[in-house]
Amino acid sequence: MHHAVVVDASVLVKLYVAEEFSDQALALISDSVTSGRSIIGPAHVLSEVTNAIRKQEHQGNLTASEAYRAVQQLMRLSISLVSVPEVYQEGLIFAREHGFRYAYDSMYAVLAKMMDAEFWTDDRVFLRDVADSAPWVRWIGNYPIE
Repeated sequence: MHHAVVVDASVLVKLYVAEEFSDQALALISDSVTSGRSIIGPAHVLSEVTNAIRKQEHQGNLTASEAYRAVQQLMRLSISLVSVPEVYQEGLIFAREHGFRYAYDSMYAVLAKMMDAEFWTDDRVFLRDVADSAPWVRWIGNYPIE
């Protein structure tokens, strides 16, 4: 078992908004905390989750107070934020190699590889596009719940 997990915004927002695979996201985070596994993300993860929460509020899926509480809880979640030049540089290369228009998701994958961690996401298009070259990338739908 790996010593850390990297989670992206698609997984973290499930902690605060009832979505498909929210149970798996909650189990992953709970299991990680219980077992002492570090939860890691690139520096931009908090901005991405806050943006996703705001989007849910704007769409009427969350009230203003629910969105505010979700961001408060997010700030209390113990996520180790990593901001090193290699994440950005390697993220750019990874995105280019896979033909991605944006590098955000690539930075999660690169960070996980650098940290010998699993990267959990609900971005099925990203997952499909990296399946052959990034076996450490996992789909949250496959996380076991008890």
